[in-house]
Amino acid sequence: MMRNIMNEFDRNALSVMKNIIMDYLDKKISNEEAAARLISIDSDKAISISSLRLVTDCYYAIKHLTETEFKTTDFELTYLIDCINGVREYDYVEKKKLIQEYYGRAEDPVDVMKIIIDDYLDGKYSRKKTVERLAYFFDTNLIYSGNPEPMVVSCYYTIKHLTETGYETTDFEMAYFQDCLNGVRKYDSDELNELMREYFKNQL
Repeated sequence: MMRNIMNEFDRNALSVMKNIIMDYLDKKISNEEAAARLISIDSDKAISISSLRLVTDCYYAIKHLTETEFKTTDFELTYLIDCINGVREYDYVEKKKLIQEYYGRAEDPVDVMKIIIDDYLDGKYSRKKTVERLAYFFDTNLIYSGNPEPMVVSCYYTIKHLTETGYETTDFEMAYFQDCLNGVRKYDSDELNELMREYFKNQL
């Protein structure tokens, strides 16, 4: 569970990241230099599930300045600076909504997962990096609220468990969902379970 109360690490990390963001927005440093300066922050603490959400969001926003498809926008960085400075209260849902309005449309969860899976199977990102990309780019409110499509939920957890010890997702499963997302086949949980049984049987 992420915290809402700031501790010393949070204050120090936000101070460092504020300087990085301001230098980037003022065009004093490049996106690569901004991402490189994160080395001064303990990444394990910054992205821990128990960390302050604003700290985690700022960390990923800077880190993903070098992304291709999902590069962090100046609009998002300005929002985060306002939150750090106390101009507005940080709200993850509000931030996602503002970004969607900025782009003029809501992000399609299928499109997001399709890019993440394609990039992983193309060897662009490791398992750990792929899970990080899911955490940052995918709106989890689509999973935990409302009535999401079964394929979206199943695909979300398939990507999320790429680094699960003992139960890690196989590339075979990722390829299955790639086919589903690209319309090559229709998602069917029973079919997937049967295919997985055959897959593991052949591994023996």
